[in-house]
Amino acid sequence: MGHISYMHELGGFLGTMYPLIQGQVKSAMAQISLEEIKLRAAARTLPLVDVKMRIMKRAAPVAVIAEIKRASPRRAAAQKRDIFTQVQAYVDGGATAISVLTEPTHFLGSREDLMQLKESFPYMPFLRKDFIISEYQVYESKSAGADMLLLITRWLEDDELKALYQLSHALGLQVLVEVESEEDFERTMKIGAEIIGINARSLFDLTVDTKRVRNLAAKIKNKDFILIGESGVDSVDIVRQWHAAGVDAVLAGNVLMETDDPRGMVREFLLK
Repeated sequence: MGHISYMHELGGFLGTMYPLIQGQVKSAMAQISLEEIKLRAAARTLPLVDVKMRIMKRAAPVAVIAEIKRASPRRAAAQKRDIFTQVQAYVDGGATAISVLTEPTHFLGSREDLMQLKESFPYMPFLRKDFIISEYQVYESKSAGADMLLLITRWLEDDELKALYQLSHALGLQVLVEVESEEDFERTMKIGAEIIGINARSLFDLTVDTKRVRNLAAKIKNKDFILIGESGVDSVDIVRQWHAAGVDAVLAGNVLMETDDPRGMVREFLLK
């Protein structure tokens, strides 16, 4: 990877995650080769579901991507919650898609979570939420049942972002391209991103500023892509503010994993 020095300049949480993810990919490749993971991706029998179309054809003002998140660096673990029951509540509440955090070290996730959930809910679209840096992970995502994966603009150089985006589409996967700033957004325009997520959480220090989503969304003109607000969704008021600024969907994790009524909360976030 040619941008290790760039990542060191970036610093913060993403900077510390980079070598960790490199190690995870290396370990995965030692167990299942690139050639084998390509074969597994090609042999996938689980249906590929069009997330973009589901968001565009939503009946509610806002679509909800509801997340399975066992833990996070700043929150207590929620491992005791049964993830199958949780997803059923999301589906019953009207969620458009399900996000699954698969990173094991800080988020206690796994590709097995994704695979098992997709097998149980085959006609729901699933987003693999992880730190993607290599083509191996793209093939891995398809083989594990993902319909869409996350690419973080800030942690990829332009050529890598473009290559991983194009490979994902070539494999039939859609891509949520995540941005934090106007500069990030301009870079996503160069690759023709169709689904863009504005992250309210800084991936430098993990602080949340929900105004970032509203302010950046309001600056976007002639929008011809799906716009998703990510992180910090903890009230219907925030969803309303983001929707008024032009957000089509929200991705909610912590608040849904912690509430006693995830079904009811998803329904509230739809703004019906």
